[in-house]
Amino acid sequence: MTLPVRASEPQHFAFLDALRGLAALAVVVVHTVQNFNAGSLTPLLGLGAAGVQLFYIVSAYSLCLSFNQRRSSEPHAMRSYLVRRLFRIAPLFWVAMALYLLRPLYLADSATPVDVHPPTWDLMPWHVLSTLLFVNGCYCLFCWPMPSRHAARWCWWG
Repeated sequence: MTLPVRASEPQHFAFLDALRGLAALAVVVVHTVQNFNAGSLTPLLGLGAAGVQLFYIVSAYSLCLSFNQRRSSEPHAMRSYLVRRLFRIAPLFWVAMALYLLRPLYLADSATPVDVHPPTWDLMPWHVLSTLLFVNGCYCLFCWPMPSRHAARWCWWG
């Protein structure tokens, strides 16, 4: 089923949203199984790890489809695409980062969630800055740039 669209908007496919929703649900199930005992269902529920790959594939496909449909109607389609992605992703990401970094101020020690996979390094200011600028994965900001899979795919997140 497709939804009606305005002339400037790309065609929307509801089944892609449904696939992304199923993929996200599968990821939630996997993370739940990792932290709680699901008994004999654990191997079956663990298959939800494929939800991450499904989410990326469906998101990449829908974004490429959207870009291709806009390419003929916008004079600077790539620039417009990148600006839309930035303003769609960055503000909420920056708020989430601020909440994470400020959590010691609003969570009591007893209420702090258990970190299942604690970091193996000290949190340095350049870690925060590189993450906020979407270039996390560079081991040294003053060394030759080392592209990160996160930095390369941030614009593909749907």
